[in-house]
Amino acid sequence: MRAITTATGGSFAAVSDAEMIDARRWLAQDEGIDVCFAAAAALAGAAQLAARGEIRGEEPVLVNLTGGERNGAANA
Repeated sequence: MRAITTATGGSFAAVSDAEMIDARRWLAQDEGIDVCFAAAAALAGAAQLAARGEIRGEEPVLVNLTGGERNGAANA
């Protein structure tokens, strides 16, 4: 994965638990989207890359947000 990412001009970001939790909270509060922690980590990573200037404001970015909390309805 790293070889393909770097060979195509991509990059990685490592996020802390706090960054991941903040991203998940932001999505829930501001967008009404309940996502799993992996999806929140992806958003936190994109935010980190943007803060470092590796993603510029005019660039389109796709972050796959999946895996919301289970509410028990599926088990009923």
